Amino acid sequence: MYVQHDEEEGELPFYRYLKIVAALCCIFSIAILIDYVLPGVCKSETVAKRNFIKESSRFGGTDYDLKLITQTFEIKASPDLFDDAKENTNIQVCYSPVFKSVRTVSGNKNNTGKVFSHDLTPKVYKGFGAFPIALLLLGIATLFFKDDTISYGAGILSVVVLVTMLIIL
Repeated sequence: MYVQHDEEEGELPFYRYLKIVAALCCIFSIAILIDYVLPGVCKSETVAKRNFIKESSRFGGTDYDLKLITQTFEIKASPDLFDDAKENTNIQVCYSPVFKSVRTVSGNKNNTGKVFSHDLTPKVYKGFGAFPIALLLLGIATLFFKDDTISYGAGILSVVVLVTMLIIL
């Protein structure tokens, strides 16, 4: 005999999964906000190796991958930082306490003794800082609104914002 399982009438598709994703989005955005608010940790390092990789793009351009390698970090460098920090240069690396993302690199040039400082704050804390806040608010709306349509819509939007944020980073 065939027995049909009773489902709640009117339950929107994937609603339970959206609530789980919304809770994870809230936790993730709270972790990002805590990482942003906490003061950075600074550590003295020596540049052990500099990597310069030149790649041809599919569309005719050239991509450069500049990295400074120390004992602890592999720092994706801008061209100015790459020029300033030669091998065996002592640098001060300030990084975030939770995700260990490099915020600033400073030091003295070996040949001239000039001081250099470069801001390498991740994109999520700069112009895209609205994404974690929007993710937190949408996740809270999904979890705590009693109206299913508002909660469902906020859950779908939180998934879209999360995917967009991860693509941009």
